[in-house]
Amino acid sequence: MGGFSSATKAAPGISSSGKKTFDKEFLLLFAPHCTERPGSLPDMEIIQVGPGGEPLAKGGRGSGGGPPGLPQDEWRTASRGGRGDGKGGGKGGGPGADRFQDPRDPRNNQFQRGDGGKGGKGGKGQKGGKPMPFMGEVKPLEETENAWKPLSKTKEEIDAMEKLMRTTKALLNKFAPEKFAKLSDQFLDLEIHCRTDMIAVIDLVFDKALAEPIFGEMYSQLCVRCAERFPEFPDEQNPDAKPHTFKRLLLNKCQEEFEKENTIDYSEAANDEEREVIRKKAKTRMLGNIIFIGELYKTRMLTEKIMHECVIKLLGDVKNPDLDEVECLVKLLKSIGKLIDHPKAKDHMDSYFARIKEMANNMELPNRVRFMLQETMDFRRGGWDRRKPDPAAKAAAAKQNAAQHGRADARDARGGPTGRGAPPAARPGPPAQQQQQQQQQ
Repeated sequence: MGGFSSATKAAPGISSSGKKTFDKEFLLLFAPHCTERPGSLPDMEIIQVGPGGEPLAKGGRGSGGGPPGLPQDEWRTASRGGRGDGKGGGKGGGPGADRFQDPRDPRNNQFQRGDGGKGGKGGKGQKGGKPMPFMGEVKPLEETENAWKPLSKTKEEIDAMEKLMRTTKALLNKFAPEKFAKLSDQFLDLEIHCRTDMIAVIDLVFDKALAEPIFGEMYSQLCVRCAERFPEFPDEQNPDAKPHTFKRLLLNKCQEEFEKENTIDYSEAANDEEREVIRKKAKTRMLGNIIFIGELYKTRMLTEKIMHECVIKLLGDVKNPDLDEVECLVKLLKSIGKLIDHPKAKDHMDSYFARIKEMANNMELPNRVRFMLQETMDFRRGGWDRRKPDPAAKAAAAKQNAAQHGRADARDARGGPTGRGAPPAARPGPPAQQQQQQQQQ
């Protein structure tokens, strides 16, 4: 106890309330020796006093903040009761004080609390307990092949896409046959950086071609040049698969549009008039798609097999066909009939036109549709260059006309009236003199 010889000489002071008071310097002499808190030590109130012994401020109960001058780690070891705080005394002692020992408790976890805890209303103390550092080995993260990537685009990507869309629309609005060479060169300079960019450009070109079917040949030539110049992109989900090219993505677009021809959404139609408007818009887009598909086949962007599949689908039900599909069939055959009607495909073409002839003889169909089908058969008979009527049908028509004239002559011979609705009588021939003059000429 030699270390306390001088301390015992200091007499304690007496406060106005009759309690004994000690100087801070005197109490700090016990710090090196008092490293463990006695189990029977009750919770005490820490009071800071001024030079004259008057109380300045009171800290919270417990010993979380620690008295000034005592190292925090030593005080935490000595005081098991309170929870360390950032300002003044802790909220520690009393019930639940021993939870400080359990790091799993979120109330004792510095990382979950985010601070050192709130102190009492007393003076400023030191910060609460420091979080335990992780002592294990930290390995750097390794990126795998199927690593997650955010689906949302950055602002730079959105701006680049909007710029690409504006530029593409502006060029397509200027396209005309006489400006094709110049504008197509500018179109090929579009900045295509990924598969998404190319799909966006294809959608715009496709919609423009369907809205202006009269320029289908021009837009098909534009697609040919794009297929030659635009880059290809690997399949992100299956790197071993074929890359995404302009031609492949365009084919997918054509197939998608062709397969949804019979699916018309009437959900926004409030009455029959609006339904008819929606149907006409769908029909216009359907016809534009068929014309564009035919032009793409002429440029060898699509294969002959695809054309036969389109014809088979459009033939549909012979007895009760869809009138819009029949019209699309007629336009497609007039466009590509000469290219697919060759000796190797003769059997297929014969079966197609056998069904077409059956539809043309269906008296339940409108005359307009039946005449279109008959005209298509006449074009095939004329080598797809001109119409050549069926000789048998022509002979039958001549025989029917002769019979009608014979009946009219018989009525004239009897002196009866021709009657309303009867065919007019044959005009008399020219006089003999006029016939002789015509023979001399």
